[in-house]
Amino acid sequence: MRSRRCLASIGFATLASVAAIGGRSTPAAASMNGPCTATVNAQDVGALSASSPSDAIRVEKSDTLTAQAQSSGSVGSYRIQLEYAGIRWTVAKGEADNNSWSRDVKVADYARYGAGLYRVHGVSTGAAACDGSVLIRVGGSPFATPAGLVGTGLVALGVANVASMLRRGRKVMLP
Repeated sequence: MRSRRCLASIGFATLASVAAIGGRSTPAAASMNGPCTATVNAQDVGALSASSPSDAIRVEKSDTLTAQAQSSGSVGSYRIQLEYAGIRWTVAKGEADNNSWSRDVKVADYARYGAGLYRVHGVSTGAAACDGSVLIRVGGSPFATPAGLVGTGLVALGVANVASMLRRGRKVMLP
């Protein structure tokens, strides 16, 4: 019975590690809605898929990116949110100048979960309300993320349990 619990803990730890390494944003339906254009680091968001990882804008944690939006009408205010593994939080908000806004964002200030895919949501209100999304891929090791560290720790715990059982002379039964 103990050997099965030991093997189960290794299996669970391995699955947790794979899930942690593969932290992904959930897909978005469209990249831009409304009479606006938007860019992130001078790349047109409207031309990019908000759900395909191959369209993600690549940045490093030490980079600063520039988000800009322009509308055909007056923009009252804007809000920028980040999403990682289904968790969303507001990172910037402000008032627009006439029909546009621009914001510089230090990636390290907001990439709190480390490397991986983040979805950036921008919402403008006013006479020409718009919203859009784009994927940002923050470079780095997935093992340095909180989920990656937990997964690695669980694998180490499972291996330590097997080693302890072998050292005590107990049989480890494989399924």
